[in-house]
Amino acid sequence: MSKHIGRAIEDEVWSASVSRPSHKIYEEDRKAQKERAKSWRPDSLQVNAERIKRGELVGVEYLWGRRAVQMIKLGMILEETLDAHRKSYIDEYKELYSEHQYNIHIGDLTSRHEAAKEQYNLP
Repeated sequence: MSKHIGRAIEDEVWSASVSRPSHKIYEEDRKAQKERAKSWRPDSLQVNAERIKRGELVGVEYLWGRRAVQMIKLGMILEETLDAHRKSYIDEYKELYSEHQYNIHIGDLTSRHEAAKEQYNLP
């Protein structure tokens, strides 16, 4: 019997909470929040720059090339900060692939990065 009373009280408290007048006070705030949420997009450059600073893994496109250069140009990260991550990537790649494949891949990454630096006018 007490189980039924407890359930009835819970239901009553819940319906009182849902229908209380203060909900109207926050209605405008909720609408504004929903509108802001529609246009919000995560900044992948900022997210990955922070991950690099914390020593976390990131995709290779954030170590060399256009995205790396954009992070540097926007002042999110320094080129020197990328060096430790690049070295780690290079060391692992070297262990997994032949020397020939390694040379091709690293050459490609380096040339992509240099081209991006020219495109974004970085020294």
